[in-house]
Amino acid sequence: MLLVDCVIYIVLAICLENFFVGNRVKEHVLHILYKIRKKIKAPWKKETTTTSTVQNKDSNDDNTLEPFPQSGIVVKKLTKVFAGKEVVKNVSMTVYQDQITVLLGHNGAGKTTLLSMLTGSLSPTDGTATIGSRDILKEKHRQNLGFCPQFDILLDELTVSEHLYLFCKIKGMVDAKLITEEIDKYVDMLSLQPKKNARALTLSGGMKRKLCVGIALCANSKFVIFDEPSAGMDPKAKRGLWDVLQSQKDGRTLILTTHSMDEADIVGDRIGIMLDGKLECIDTSFALKKKYGLGYFLIVEIVPYANVTKTTAVLKTVIPDIQIETATSFEIKYRIQESYSKQLPQLLKMLEENGKTLEIIRFGVSFTTLGDVFSQVLVSPSDQEDNKLQETGNLNMSIDGSEQLSEIFTEGSKKNSRGYSLYLYQFLAMLMKRAFLFRRSLFLFVLQITVIITLTAIAISIGREASNIRQPALSINLKAYKNATTAVTGQTNNIYYKSYRRAALKDSSHLKDWKDGDFSDNMLHETVKNMDLVRTNYIVGASFHSNNVTAWFNNIPLHSAPLSLSMIINAILEEEVDAQHHISFVQHPVDFGSRSKLDRIFHSKSVGYQLAFYYGFAMAFISSFFLIVYIYERQNKFKHLQFISGVKLSVYWLTSILWDAIIFAVMIVITIITLVCFQEDGYSTSDDFWRLSILLGCFAFSSLSTTYVLSFAFNSSASGFVWMSVLNLFTGVTSFMVVGILRDEIINLSDTADSLHKIFIIFPHYALPVAMADMHRIFSLRKVCYEMIMDCADRLSIDSSLSCSDLICNRASACCNLETDYWDWDEPGIGKILIYQVIVGGIFFIILCMIESNILSVFRRFKTSFVEIHRENITDDDVNQEKNNVNFILESNIENQYAVVLKDMSKTYKGNIAVNRLNLAVMPAECFGLLGQNGAGKTTLFKMMTGDISITYGNAWLEGNSVKEEIGKVRKSIGYCPQYDALLNELTGKEILIIFCLIKGIRLKNIKGSITKLAELFNFSEYLNKKSGKYSGGNRRKLSTAIAFTGNPSLVYLDEPSTGMDPASQRHIWKILHRLRASGTSIILTSHSMEECEALCTRLAIMIHGSFRCLGSIQHLKHKFMGGYILSIKVLEYKLEVVEQFVKENFKNANLKEKFVGFLRYHIQELTVPLWKMFSLLEERKQKTDIEDYSLGQAGLEQIFIYFVESTETQQ
Repeated sequence: MLLVDCVIYIVLAICLENFFVGNRVKEHVLHILYKIRKKIKAPWKKETTTTSTVQNKDSNDDNTLEPFPQSGIVVKKLTKVFAGKEVVKNVSMTVYQDQITVLLGHNGAGKTTLLSMLTGSLSPTDGTATIGSRDILKEKHRQNLGFCPQFDILLDELTVSEHLYLFCKIKGMVDAKLITEEIDKYVDMLSLQPKKNARALTLSGGMKRKLCVGIALCANSKFVIFDEPSAGMDPKAKRGLWDVLQSQKDGRTLILTTHSMDEADIVGDRIGIMLDGKLECIDTSFALKKKYGLGYFLIVEIVPYANVTKTTAVLKTVIPDIQIETATSFEIKYRIQESYSKQLPQLLKMLEENGKTLEIIRFGVSFTTLGDVFSQVLVSPSDQEDNKLQETGNLNMSIDGSEQLSEIFTEGSKKNSRGYSLYLYQFLAMLMKRAFLFRRSLFLFVLQITVIITLTAIAISIGREASNIRQPALSINLKAYKNATTAVTGQTNNIYYKSYRRAALKDSSHLKDWKDGDFSDNMLHETVKNMDLVRTNYIVGASFHSNNVTAWFNNIPLHSAPLSLSMIINAILEEEVDAQHHISFVQHPVDFGSRSKLDRIFHSKSVGYQLAFYYGFAMAFISSFFLIVYIYERQNKFKHLQFISGVKLSVYWLTSILWDAIIFAVMIVITIITLVCFQEDGYSTSDDFWRLSILLGCFAFSSLSTTYVLSFAFNSSASGFVWMSVLNLFTGVTSFMVVGILRDEIINLSDTADSLHKIFIIFPHYALPVAMADMHRIFSLRKVCYEMIMDCADRLSIDSSLSCSDLICNRASACCNLETDYWDWDEPGIGKILIYQVIVGGIFFIILCMIESNILSVFRRFKTSFVEIHRENITDDDVNQEKNNVNFILESNIENQYAVVLKDMSKTYKGNIAVNRLNLAVMPAECFGLLGQNGAGKTTLFKMMTGDISITYGNAWLEGNSVKEEIGKVRKSIGYCPQYDALLNELTGKEILIIFCLIKGIRLKNIKGSITKLAELFNFSEYLNKKSGKYSGGNRRKLSTAIAFTGNPSLVYLDEPSTGMDPASQRHIWKILHRLRASGTSIILTSHSMEECEALCTRLAIMIHGSFRCLGSIQHLKHKFMGGYILSIKVLEYKLEVVEQFVKENFKNANLKEKFVGFLRYHIQELTVPLWKMFSLLEERKQKTDIEDYSLGQAGLEQIFIYFVESTETQQ
């Protein structure tokens, strides 16, 4: 039977896996319904398909520059429908072997859904695809498939090498030597050597992405799919990844999605762009730029606030149709149509000659970028015109625009609640958060109630059955005995002989008829032959004589005497009356005697013991449920984000205790209602329920306090629940059973049991069943002993029961102390247990307060205040000048005039310096950027400034408030967008914003308007009522950024805010952030996007190993560290050497900095050829089709960043 059960449950598990995880069954049903719906469309209606304004073109057209290799993946009209909405619409494309095909698209365009269908994670609603020669719907296609998902899916406890080993084995590699070589290959290739034996838990975000790439590529997977593999990597790491992808594409078919236009342009052999589930176009980068290109871009760097109108007017004398694309206070970007290519050299020559007059510092030229193509494909012509009007000069926007945007955030902010009102608003926010979560997890609450009712009912039922008080009556007949033998002797002419034989044969399978023999002699003879058989099988018998009948019985089997008598009587009755008459003999159970009842009170057979055990068992799991929400909030960083937003510690925990107390009170009421239904003695009166309620209330206090503290020991809600349940069981009912067994008279280890009892009594889950058993023991003792006394009085006819009390006390010592109160200190009173529970709860609540208020960190700070942090020798003048500036600010006591002041900010972990003596002063309305590699210390600095972690050395002031001493005041005026989205996946975007609006004190009447404006401003209005867990990565970042600006904070920390956003969304967010800064908000920003920093930052610093290596404005850093020009050239792969030779011959001092397949980047320190002449040479070469596109301009931040990283690596 167990084997059958195994088969059944394995099959069931596979079915559920397919239905709930892979959705195979469900998807198959939807697929059929979708087909039916298409076929039953009215035949007279012609089916129309919406087509994009851009042709959906595969590169098999006649415009193809060169023949394509063998196809690897063929997608045929793939469609996916979710809840009636097509998220992937009739996509067809071919992905070729030995190539990297890149998919671009906005957030929610359907890229990840398309990849999920190819990998088999989702089933298509319509259409199909072939991977190699295998159809994804009909054949197993995963054998040679590698996949790097959008989010890191790693096992925290496995090391880098163990992950690679595991997936090599999964993919079919057998040879141990080859597996070792494969592991070493990818560890070296991905620069993971220092972390080869490190657990995945300890890896940085960039290293985790590298490991996911290695997992996808290992074991020579022929088809590899990458979903945003470089997300979160710094520029240097990205370039290393690009090298890996280019080197690994031979013999493979690679698909890659990304939001980085540079990445797509450099590594992509073919590029597809998706819009709203449709593939709008797919071709080579060169072909797309040719088709959708905007011409040339002239980037002019000007003296701050130079006369833009005058400069533009001069340029129009050469090219009348020149247009301003974007403009800032120090840079103008012009667009020039490709038809004016012959006039460009003249224009550049004029700029070189008249640069000083026009207040031009330098200029550069670039061809259409892939980002421009992306914008053209994704935006309709009317939208393009609107964007043009908005963007023209708009990063240097009008004052009216800034004021208008500021009103969105400041509306009602001056009327935001303060003081006691703010406290109430935050209290309401925390209660609403718990209400939202409760509504989403109602099943867990129902499960808790079900467990209580079920186990309480089981306990009472088992207790009643064990007490044997209400056992049914037993019918006495021969059928109750197995293999019974009935013996008969006597005269056959006896009138009752025949009726007896008939009855015996009817009820018994064996009849032993000894005829006229003597019954005693025959029975003795049988006993000598087989004593065991006689003792067990010979139950009753009869000997018939002429004038009498003798009934015989075996006195070993139970109830044999009445059985023998009943058979004789019924035989006589049948003969004397008729066969229809019969007398039934029934044995009714005798009630337990008083002595037996007393004995059962002290054993596990009582109702009280059963209820205590099962209820304690139920509470071991139920109290563990309270742990889940706190681990979940801390794990997602949502708890920390609430504190940073200004939630007081007292508000957070008071609302948590109140909510949990209400839930526990409901469970107590459910328990009492269940007991009322059963009307069990000891649990049926109001006094009984009052005592039980007090006990459960004390248990709730101690159990919840313990749970709150122990929640900090776990990082996963699931594992926390499991381990907490195990701990509760071990310290609860398990210990309760052990102590009970040791107290048993047979084992007789009462002293040991008493010692263990004194230890275990401090544990709430041990105290609860003990107290419940003791309360029922007191009730049962009183009931049984008073019954004994009254019975004694009745029997002795004594009016007063006083002498009987003494008599009963002498006979049963348990009846000597009947005046024992339920609340007594000594057992079986529960007074000691209640007091202990209150004390334990209070102690753990104090520990909770110490943990949350970081009291222990005070001792750490006292200890580390004497630790000298190594001061790294920084030779950069700007960094040293900033330090002197900070010293002057602090000496002059004017730190309150600055948004942020850092003085020697440092952080160490186990002797390793993560942040090393940083000094910085940020002015109001300034956007300061922090650049650095993964692990440079940027996020650690943010955590110190928000109070998430303690400061090892130094201090920081925000608007004059010290982070060390006044973190509460600091948090009132800051907003924070963390690196990883701190969102509760079960809540909708609207619910999360409601919570943070209340936290910031926005009045109830203004909340709806604030949420609507925030959602419109950050462009996620259509997702407001959708759970945040179902948001795309880009929309989650938008929501996180909106939270940071809720309540109009004066200072906002943004940790990689645009990671995961598509380029269009990024630019939209940049415009909003720029306007917010212009309206007076100070911003400190970290990012791996150099373009983002150039668009937003007024100043920035590059961090290497926890220290600032340079600091200043973007233009200042460009002039200081990367003078000259950067020449970037995109070429056909087979003409790479030709173009290299061309650059070497014509630009003598061009220094090759980067080289990828089909891409070259040079640094030209000094121009030996005039800029206009360089452009003429490049344009001439471009016409010969050697060059796909190029750009020639000033070095960007990316080159400066790479310069510092490479310099540091060289020094090391």
